[in-house]
Amino acid sequence: MASKPGPLTDWPWKKLGNFKYAVLAPGIAYSLYSYFSKEEGQRDTTGLLILPYLLWRVIHHQAWISLARLKTVQSKHRILDKSIEFEQIDRERNCRTFSGLVTVWEENVSLNHLAAVYALRAMLMVTLVYMMIFIILRVNEVTLRNGIDRDDLILLNGVLFYGAIFLFPRATKLPLWRTDGIIFTTLLHVGPTEFLYYWLHRALHHHFLYSRYHSHHHSSIVTEPVTAVVHPFAEHIMYFVLFGIPMVIPVFTGTASIASELGYITFVDFMNSMGHCNFELIPKWLFDVFPSLKYIMYTPSFHSLHHTQFRTNLSLFMPFYDYLYGTMDVSTDKVYETSLKGKTETPDAVYLMHPTTLESIYHLRPGFPSLASGPYASKWFMWMLWPVTYGCMLLSWVYDSVFTVERHVFNDLKMQTWAIPRYSFQFFLPWQREKINGMIEKAILKAEEAGVKVFSLGLLNQASSYYLNGNGELYIQKHPNLKIRIVDGSTLAVAVVLNSIPQGTQEVLLRGKPSKVVCAIIEALCHKGIQVAVAHKDDYEKLKLRLPKDLSSKLVFSTSPRQKVWLVEGGVLTDEEQKQAPDAKFVSVESESLVSSPSMRNDEIEE
Repeated sequence: MASKPGPLTDWPWKKLGNFKYAVLAPGIAYSLYSYFSKEEGQRDTTGLLILPYLLWRVIHHQAWISLARLKTVQSKHRILDKSIEFEQIDRERNCRTFSGLVTVWEENVSLNHLAAVYALRAMLMVTLVYMMIFIILRVNEVTLRNGIDRDDLILLNGVLFYGAIFLFPRATKLPLWRTDGIIFTTLLHVGPTEFLYYWLHRALHHHFLYSRYHSHHHSSIVTEPVTAVVHPFAEHIMYFVLFGIPMVIPVFTGTASIASELGYITFVDFMNSMGHCNFELIPKWLFDVFPSLKYIMYTPSFHSLHHTQFRTNLSLFMPFYDYLYGTMDVSTDKVYETSLKGKTETPDAVYLMHPTTLESIYHLRPGFPSLASGPYASKWFMWMLWPVTYGCMLLSWVYDSVFTVERHVFNDLKMQTWAIPRYSFQFFLPWQREKINGMIEKAILKAEEAGVKVFSLGLLNQASSYYLNGNGELYIQKHPNLKIRIVDGSTLAVAVVLNSIPQGTQEVLLRGKPSKVVCAIIEALCHKGIQVAVAHKDDYEKLKLRLPKDLSSKLVFSTSPRQKVWLVEGGVLTDEEQKQAPDAKFVSVESESLVSSPSMRNDEIEE
């Protein structure tokens, strides 16, 4: 919120909670009725396009957000190389959810039977579109504090559009394209809108308005595309008045078209998101070929300076007005060139992971933060995104390069999370093992060349020897002169297992293969004086050879199920095996199955 919230800070439908989406229902019903209650030659499609267009705005916003998160991690052209604080995430991610589809009440109108049938079909189609909007907003659900909802802006846009076609007959039956109208819209934006926005923006930076409204937006120093629409309700009203100039005037002059109206808002969304993306993407050659372009098109670094310096670079999309009125930041060109040149970062430590299930991609940084903020769980509504889900899966079969998904800085320690484009099920395909090992090996050599000190193999990347690389030992044997330290999380896995065994346990039963983690667990238990019974003779012989002689007496071969603690592979037994020891505690000894969520409580790793 702003430091001193002023009037009209909250949205008018705030008290409706999850039912706020019902504000669109009258507009949807009216547009359908207007279309199907008229003769075929008199029907107007303008109102029917509003709902799909609102969906397009949501998708457009999410595309920019995902792109920016990916590029600020992978690209060296970051403008501000700082981490985003949790407070900013809370402030910018407060997208509420639908509690259900909005029920459109029946209008008391007299329709003939055929028109009613057509109306019903149209209602079903629009409902499907509405469901897609619900899905996109639903996956961004986070119940957080002090937020201005991004979806509220979409709702306001819908209310104004539906209101326009209801109140102004000229706003209906618009042609698809009019060249003169597009030129007129462009001139209205370049002239009145840009000029008035500049002076409104200067006014918003006056202490009175800044403390009550605009300070909320400037709470985000490191910007993301979503930052562009994080404003109080009153501020959005001001912007809609300004952006309404190039949209409303052509309507009354008869030059408006669907392309000019919807295209203009898309242009505003595009430029707003680009200006807040925090990575420089405008090539220098463009300004070299067209020198005057720098006066009529801003860059992400131009607007980023406004968020760090506050009182400079106040223009909307055209820096011309900052040049004209002396508010251009003197370091604009330098920051632009520095951002384009970029700086390659060498992390101290790298964690190599991979997607697990097909839907786990939405938990990655470019995905949806609301999903990543909680433990992984399959959501019923994710089936709506199956084209993206399966498209990514198909792409993983042909894409063989490791990619960066996260960057973290803790004091002076720089860390990165890398991922290989393979899902969990692909690790168990025999014909994929060589390719997966090759990708992991390339990632290790890449990190070695970059000067990384520690390389951690996560999840199935460090799977035991009987189906992959022996907890990374394969790469050490193949490249004995590696300076980088390869770790596999075995110590943490051992600590989790030991912490799971109840205090006072005198003996345990092992039903699992003698992997690296299992051997370390057995040795630690024997050191504690706990007797370990092994259920399989071959495993018993292998473990006995790997244990120090002074501990071998604690290892016994036994098939008796009398032990109250069983160490099992994968943590899953058959019904018959569980019946042998109904009161036993089962503890998994597979490191890749020990952790069920991205985070782990401190008490789970304490010994």
